[in-house]
Amino acid sequence: MGRAVDGRGLRPAARTGGGGFSYVEVVIAASVIVIMAAVSIPLLTPRYRDYQMRSAVWQVVGDLRLARQRAVTTRNPYRFSFVADGDPTTDPTARNTYVIEYSPGQGAAWVQEMPPAPGTRRQLASPILIQTSSTPSSRTITFNPNGSVVPTGTIQLAATGGGAASVAVDQAGRVQVR
Repeated sequence: MGRAVDGRGLRPAARTGGGGFSYVEVVIAASVIVIMAAVSIPLLTPRYRDYQMRSAVWQVVGDLRLARQRAVTTRNPYRFSFVADGDPTTDPTARNTYVIEYSPGQGAAWVQEMPPAPGTRRQLASPILIQTSSTPSSRTITFNPNGSVVPTGTIQLAATGGGAASVAVDQAGRVQVR
């Protein structure tokens, strides 16, 4: 009688001993991975901070442009109200935050549109700060129904580990990164 054959007409492979990795090989491979991680983390940290800064800048730019677009579309004034990091008159939990609000009519109270839950504020990533040098001093940039802005403003952003950027809104309502 011959050896057993599987359903495909093949004979099972002969078993050989010594399959797998030895303990020493696993320890050496793990050591190489740890060394590579230790070398690469300091190289990646500045890039991560740059990414956080770019992300915060484009978040602010996008929301400013949204406020302008909504003002033109709905024919209502919209405003971007922010709180800088070192504003002494504000609640410390509100620092580095902003909201987008609109006025539904002449003399009507401002209504919060974003974030949608009343009383909440949009927060920037933790290492990114809105500087007190940001303008206007009222900390409010208002978009008129024709898209123009009065007063104009520049929002200065800085990272705690270094790096800075500014987002400017001119009189015509154009939003630019500087």
